[in-house]
Amino acid sequence: HRAGRSYIRFAVADRPGVLAEITAAMRDAGVSIESLIQKGRADSPEGEVLVAMVTHEAPESAVAEALRLLEGSPILSAAPLVMHILGD
Repeated sequence: HRAGRSYIRFAVADRPGVLAEITAAMRDAGVSIESLIQKGRADSPEGEVLVAMVTHEAPESAVAEALRLLEGSPILSAAPLVMHILGD
C-alpha cells in the first residue's frame, strides 16, 4: 500500500452541500484534507465551480475509496482529476 499526498480537482455544481458531500466522503475513507480551494468558473453558464484539494499523506487505496464513495453523485459535473504528489 503506497502512501502519499494527492491533488484532487472536482468540477461540481455550485450549490449548498457540495463541500459537505466531498468532505464526508474523505472522512468516511479516512483521508485528511491539507488544503481546499473553491473557485467559480466565469465561462460556466451552469454555475459549475472547481474544488481543488491536497490531502495529507494517506494510502492511495483510501483516496480511491473516497472517490468511489462519490461515484455517480449528482454533484459531480465530470470525473475528478487525481494526481499523486511524488516526494516533498
